[in-house]
Amino acid sequence: LDDAISCFRKALQLKPEYPDAVVSLLHTLAMICDWQSREQDAQSLRTMLDEPLRQLEAEAAEASTKCAIPRPPVQPFHTMAFTIGELGGEQRGIEAHLRLNRAYALYTARAMSLQGFPKLPLRARSADQRLRVGYVSGQFGNTPLSFLVQGIFGAHDEEEFEVFCYATTASDFSRQRKRIEREAEHFCDISDLSTFESA
Repeated sequence: LDDAISCFRKALQLKPEYPDAVVSLLHTLAMICDWQSREQDAQSLRTMLDEPLRQLEAEAAEASTKCAIPRPPVQPFHTMAFTIGELGGEQRGIEAHLRLNRAYALYTARAMSLQGFPKLPLRARSADQRLRVGYVSGQFGNTPLSFLVQGIFGAHDEEEFEVFCYATTASDFSRQRKRIEREAEHFCDISDLSTFESA
């Protein structure tokens, strides 16, 4: 990680406003619990979420559905290293997460359509149906992520939520994998499927 941090810092010396280097550096520092510039890092992330997202939303609204749109400057995953409060307070932080996820979903859908993938049907949920929640990961196994989240999948209120876990990697037969397979309402190993088959 030290080498990665050095590379991100070097990239930012050459190009200070390079979004990928900024967010990758902030995320890596958070992962190793380097809090020395935490407040400043959170401010940098807020700045990167605000104006660029506004521009991206305007561009997406004006662009033809046959045109590509820019990738959002921050990946939704990177914001998880910061609290809602650090992203601007409860209301503003939640809105930032929502806007970023919508922008990323639009970017992904547009990219998929330009590659010729058909649009998948969206079925409206009736009032008596549970909300379906899907987790897609290649980390369902003996990984740090599984240690952090393994209890989540069985903790959903089953009257309100129907939970699906989609594993993009084959089982490593670890305790973590077995627990997730056991506790998730639906566990699907899609490691042998193509991206399109999985969708």
